[in-house]
Amino acid sequence: VDPDQQVTLPAMSLDGGSEEEYQGYWDWNSRNTRSLGDEWVERMAHPQVNCESYWYNTSTGITSYEQPAVGTTAVSAVDLSCDLLQEGPVWTFTPFELKSIMREGHAEDFGFTAEELAKRACYEFETWLPRVLSWHDYQYRCFWFFGGKDTNDRNRDSG
Repeated sequence: VDPDQQVTLPAMSLDGGSEEEYQGYWDWNSRNTRSLGDEWVERMAHPQVNCESYWYNTSTGITSYEQPAVGTTAVSAVDLSCDLLQEGPVWTFTPFELKSIMREGHAEDFGFTAEELAKRACYEFETWLPRVLSWHDYQYRCFWFFGGKDTNDRNRDSG
């Protein structure tokens, strides 16, 4: 928000966000970039805030809760390239799938090593957009966090 401008902030979430809102938020912010021209980028606010669109100008640092009247929207894939990107078994699964495999005690069966899992963990943190991690985001993105284990999980009470 431009500090020289009076802006009314959107209403805050009353419930902290639903599972559906979190899935939409993660999908919206981590897979595609929506550019409007004049260096405006569209993002979605965190579900604990209000799960609504906002626009950020990468040149001026201004945040707007009303869509700027500039250009047309172009959608492009988020550039997730970085030096940490590798190949191998741990790179072929989503964080959710990695969590399930490890929770069920099958990491070794799939050829996962501690070193490769550590590299993948660093990659997940380095490429996560936007760079805000709430407890919900942490549980979703961090495949090594087993919070909410199923009661049928054979490793449920293990240390």
